[in-house]
Amino acid sequence: PVFWGVFCGGIYFLVMWWLRTQRLNQQRQATKSLYALSEEVIAAESPAGIAEKLAEALPGLMHANTAHLYLVNRETQTLHRVGGQEPQGLSEAVAACFRNHAALMVPDTRNNSLIKNATEVLPRSVLLVPLVSHEEALGVMQIDRADRAGAFAPEDQAAAQIGRAHV
Repeated sequence: PVFWGVFCGGIYFLVMWWLRTQRLNQQRQATKSLYALSEEVIAAESPAGIAEKLAEALPGLMHANTAHLYLVNRETQTLHRVGGQEPQGLSEAVAACFRNHAALMVPDTRNNSLIKNATEVLPRSVLLVPLVSHEEALGVMQIDRADRAGAFAPEDQAAAQIGRAHV
């Protein structure tokens, strides 16, 4: 009986150690990919290039469907979505994120006071992150999940903040 207890305990320990190692390797790989994305964003030659890089890479890195970029027009003091039509239903949430310089998570766009008069199809959940450089607000990054409602995982939120720190 003692032998089997020690044997089973050892197997349990090895499995848990292996699972932890796998999770840490995935986190390291994701962090490395995010830093590489940050460098690509910095090297991009235009806002459209930045939006394209974000749209290609972020969904895969953060378990999301799409990513969009809003940049501020200094002359008109308004935000404009780069490379596409801005959904009117999200405009108040995007503005709140930009105005408060704080990330904003909308776990369910069907039940949120910032989502109003949505005539278009909206994603089910949205993570909005302000783009700030040297304390100056430049815009907002929007990361969507169209398939399900719910909060983004803490590691996804942290990853978005890493992206924010390098713009």
